[in-house]
Amino acid sequence: MQYQEFTRVSVEKLMTGTSDIPPLCKARPDYERQCSICGHGPVVDLYTMDGQFVDSSDMCGVCAFGRQDCREPSHWPA
Repeated sequence: MQYQEFTRVSVEKLMTGTSDIPPLCKARPDYERQCSICGHGPVVDLYTMDGQFVDSSDMCGVCAFGRQDCREPSHWPA
């Protein structure tokens, strides 16, 4: 049985895109839930560019993006 190979793409790259890949997702805060790692919130939820829910990261901005300034959703990658 052959398995399809996947390339792991960071959440930030999904949202900002690259020169050859347009942004695929945008983040929206979920103020009702707390981070599964540190217990802070809001949690980063991912939506398609046209607003359809994709998935939840189950992590706050700091844990999802690895930067302290991402504690505030206004600092999340656009």
